Amino acid sequence: MTTAITDNMTFLIILLPLVVTATAFGRHIIGMKLFGPYICIIMVYAAIALGLIPGVGITIAVYLISSLMRYLSRKLRMHYIPRIALLTTILAVVALIFSTETSIFGSLAFAKELSLVLLLGLSDSYLTAEIQKGYMEAGKMFLQTLILVIILLLFASWAGFRDILSTYPFLVLALCLVANIYIGRWKGLRFNEIYRFRSVIAQKAKEL
Repeated sequence: MTTAITDNMTFLIILLPLVVTATAFGRHIIGMKLFGPYICIIMVYAAIALGLIPGVGITIAVYLISSLMRYLSRKLRMHYIPRIALLTTILAVVALIFSTETSIFGSLAFAKELSLVLLLGLSDSYLTAEIQKGYMEAGKMFLQTLILVIILLLFASWAGFRDILSTYPFLVLALCLVANIYIGRWKGLRFNEIYRFRSVIAQKAKEL
């Protein structure tokens, strides 16, 4: 017995390569400092399940708590994995307190509960970025990733965009394939580099 795929499932499947393609475009064409595509996927899908404002709010809260705990745990001189375990435990305690004392998480469906857990699990990636790149660089990565995610969520909440993805799924997939080949072979300046070196580019254009 076969079951027809729903429009919502088609939308969620087609959205996956779009999120990854947008991440590649943002990093290699625009020059944004972003976390990896899988983090963007988790952020987008979790926010779709939880809602735009709760999803973004929880994402920001997890990042801020991760940054605070990294600062406090540095004095303990702990190994990396126990530090991650400590951070995850504290985030779980915070989430449990909120779910017990408020109705924010009290009546979530399984998909929303899973989305919340995945967002809490991103603390590992945030902590790793802060250790490797420092607070400032990791903060820039988080902020620019969040901006990209919010843009994608605004498109995902647009009924016309959802209809296009559900009506022409294979066309969208084909465009993603072409776009990724183009991005993968891109050798030109990124948009932020064009802006940064605009005076040099203008001078070279005058010389030519």
